[in-house]
Amino acid sequence: MGYEVWDRDERALIADFDDQNRALDFLREMVRPMNVEVAARALDSMQLVRVTNDGNTTEVISAGIDLLTLIFAPAVAH
Repeated sequence: MGYEVWDRDERALIADFDDQNRALDFLREMVRPMNVEVAARALDSMQLVRVTNDGNTTEVISAGIDLLTLIFAPAVAH
């Protein structure tokens, strides 16, 4: 199992990771220096998917603006 970040508009793989936390860390660091409006635009075309070892998508974890909630959920919980 692995996780991939995709640009849905470009249909391009942005990055792949061994676990979901690393993928979320990548997205978090990407948007951290941005204001909310810019971050929302940047994430609008992206999705985080779970893939099998042979690269088949098994589940879309989150996509678009909902990624903001997912990547910052741990910070909000504290």
